[in-house]
Amino acid sequence: MIEILAPAGDLISLKSAIASDTDAVYLGLSAFNARIKAENFTTENIKDTVDYCHLFGVKVYVTINIAVKESEKEELKNIIVACGQANVDAFIITDMLALELAKEFAPKVRLHASTQFGVCNAEGAKFAESLGFSRVVLSREATIEEIKKIKAETNLEIEYFVHGALCVAFSGKCLMSSFINGGSGNRGRCLQPCRLFYTEKTTGKQGYLLSTSDLCLAENLKELYNAGVSSFKIEGRLRRPEYVFKTVSTYKKIVKNGFIAQKNDINALKSAYNRGNFTKGYSFDDTKNIMSEKVQGNIGLLVGKVASVDKQGYAEIRFFDKISEGQGYKLLDENGFEKSGGAFPKAKNGKYPIIGAKPGYEIRKTSDAEFTFFEKKIPVKVKYLIDEKGKFSATYEHKEFSYTVSSDFEKAQNKPLDEMTITDSLSKTGDTCFVVEKVSGKILSDVFAQRSVLNSLRRDALDGLKEEILKSYIFAKNDEKPLETIIKNRNNYNNLIAVEVQNENQLSRRIIDEADAIVFFPDEFSEKSVSSFLSFLGDKKDKAYLKLTVNARENDIALYERIIKNTGISGIYATNPYGIYLARKYNLKLFSGYELNIFNDIDKNLLSDDLFVASAELTEKELKTFSTTPFVFAYGYLPLMNLSHCASQLLTGKTCKNCAYKNGFTYVDRKNYEFKILRNRAANCYFTLYNSKIHDISSKVKSNSFNLYLNMLQLSRDEADNVFAAFKDKLSLTTRDKTNGHFINGVL
Repeated sequence: MIEILAPAGDLISLKSAIASDTDAVYLGLSAFNARIKAENFTTENIKDTVDYCHLFGVKVYVTINIAVKESEKEELKNIIVACGQANVDAFIITDMLALELAKEFAPKVRLHASTQFGVCNAEGAKFAESLGFSRVVLSREATIEEIKKIKAETNLEIEYFVHGALCVAFSGKCLMSSFINGGSGNRGRCLQPCRLFYTEKTTGKQGYLLSTSDLCLAENLKELYNAGVSSFKIEGRLRRPEYVFKTVSTYKKIVKNGFIAQKNDINALKSAYNRGNFTKGYSFDDTKNIMSEKVQGNIGLLVGKVASVDKQGYAEIRFFDKISEGQGYKLLDENGFEKSGGAFPKAKNGKYPIIGAKPGYEIRKTSDAEFTFFEKKIPVKVKYLIDEKGKFSATYEHKEFSYTVSSDFEKAQNKPLDEMTITDSLSKTGDTCFVVEKVSGKILSDVFAQRSVLNSLRRDALDGLKEEILKSYIFAKNDEKPLETIIKNRNNYNNLIAVEVQNENQLSRRIIDEADAIVFFPDEFSEKSVSSFLSFLGDKKDKAYLKLTVNARENDIALYERIIKNTGISGIYATNPYGIYLARKYNLKLFSGYELNIFNDIDKNLLSDDLFVASAELTEKELKTFSTTPFVFAYGYLPLMNLSHCASQLLTGKTCKNCAYKNGFTYVDRKNYEFKILRNRAANCYFTLYNSKIHDISSKVKSNSFNLYLNMLQLSRDEADNVFAAFKDKLSLTTRDKTNGHFINGVL
């Protein structure tokens, strides 16, 4: 069965989704969801919300898709208990603490792995399945080939985003907002610095260089379905109810029409919201359209072009589609940059006062007339009878469901109940989800009853019918028995130092001899580069861990497996679930990275063995809550974004055949901070955007026994040696323009 899954950031959006015939909705409560700025729902109203959806046969998936702190366990448990008692259909989960609490306190609710969990290939999907997930929300970076392989090699249901806002960074790994503005995307508080204006330093290119176009796969649904996707997910819990209604109803129409998207369907989607004129995203390798560099927000639907402008500034417009006075519009120049906009003006003598208009400029409609919300109702037929003995009965029917109420009425002394009075009382439904379409009946004796009695019987009947419908709702129970994944008898280490480098030229003799772990993140992944690195380490090669890219397609996995089999590498540094799977598959040492967002002890237990780097968003106090000592990110340029599009192609216009990448790129923001972008090439190229400031907590950890993780990327051998020596000898570095990150104040 194909499922259309709609966003519901508030009650009106939820009702709009149901009115558009959605199959399921996903929503968050007031905490622990990645859209904390939405109105959301509460533990007090979740039961009524779920019942309302189930009455229409609509499933409810609750998002618990942020990283969870150890101190939040009790609060999260209360939310999970409330959702379990409300009979939600599934939890969409990122954090392992949430996973374990859901298993314990809502054991019958199905478990879906959030896109924030980062599953992008079959290896990651197998790891998710081993944890007890029945469905995976794939990362938007997963391609058709990966989807097919996941479907073939697991029993997981596959949910995939087909429409809406697209993150430029790999979901669940982005620290950009957290370290620039303090609002953590991993905690539902992203402030979207990716939507700001940047200048690339070497090419001089300017624009919204990290602002992605909105995703639209309306024309690719059949291919996704054939690959194994069973749930088409629409992004937009922060968008308006009219957006929800338009997008959901359009996608439902396309599916019912045999997956054929017509031009008017695409236009309807554009009129709902359209950033960047849409992209097909990573799944269909749409690099050239991935960014909305020229306009930051909605550009809507093209409805006309300026034909001429008179001396008074009035524009004659050649229209392709309708736009009415008062509807939103934007004026774009011939290069696609926004010049003006607002409410579309009234015509004067067939011309329009458009500020900044020039011939050839585009008129784009960005909003329709005011949205008229209507609530879907359940149609009911009522049959009543007053028999010869004065007994009254009324049956409320919907499809195969019915509920009957009855009462003995007294004999009428004056004015008996008539058909009009009975029909009027039995037809009223108030603010319920029912609407009475027809009332019919027979009156075989003269009786009397107060209207209040009839009203009470009607309320009882509607409540009873509601319960009958809800009793019939079929839940897909979570009957699976997940594999045991908690690792016991783990070692505890203190005062270890791990060093990350990109090549052997950064390694001094002291680092090789005294570092406890050496993490190799090569510019170029190959058997040759890894073998050469291990050879350079000599008898210290057992200290080496190969750091894998956050995103990995199947040809990348094949390369990594060849490296594992043929080079003698003995350890994997995992940045994503697939890395954990590979390490355990090949019985290699596992070093779990900060990219895995290890926030609490359950995260540590399920996502690591002995060595792990805790999240870079935890404070000193929070880091001390782990039962075994973590590594902390102590020094280096912290990776803020992992990018799967080709930054080089977007900036230079040159494709792989004429690759223009040399020594990286530098994005400069409006405050003149510089962010380096570097490439790592496996079978595919991936890019990482690094923080503008060096992360240095050397002065903060001298009295602690934390294990220390030092990222030496972008440093020379001498610089790396000096940094290592300072941390080894517990000295403070005199780093200029540094940051302590969240070590002191943390994130909300």
